[in-house]
Amino acid sequence: TGTQGGAVYILNDKLLVFSNSGLDPLAPGIYVYPNVANTSTDLFYCSPAMLNICGDNLNYPLPLRIDPSGKYLFVNDDSIHSVVIAAIDLTHGRLQEEAGSIPGNPSIISFSPDGTFVYAVEDKNVLIYGFNPSSGLLTTERSVSFPLSVGGIVTASQIGRAHV
Repeated sequence: TGTQGGAVYILNDKLLVFSNSGLDPLAPGIYVYPNVANTSTDLFYCSPAMLNICGDNLNYPLPLRIDPSGKYLFVNDDSIHSVVIAAIDLTHGRLQEEAGSIPGNPSIISFSPDGTFVYAVEDKNVLIYGFNPSSGLLTTERSVSFPLSVGGIVTASQIGRAHV
């Protein structure tokens, strides 16, 4: 893309998401690109005028996460101390903020292989949310506390693949 700062996240085999905090010559915001070699034209740009979160201070090193369906972007926003869920609308070229959010700025956000659970780690606590990948809504919340800080989450299917 010719960009220098920020972070690139592979959304799926068709899209890349780039968040620019202002360290790059591009305007601050979130850019969505096609996942093709040597791309320089974004599909759309989410500016602060489109959504406030696109101009806020994102929580590094984990500013963005993409759910397994590839339809939702989880934006870890320091400015509002929350993880906002945004639907990726390629038809209209925009991000659309959903109703649900995760409080705080977790150090880890992970998903179950089927995308129906979201795990958010805050030090020694793991918050577990039900997630509807069709609607983008969070449902039930549970919390598990551990005696030591949690450094990562590996789902069962990932463990199985590691041994194959």
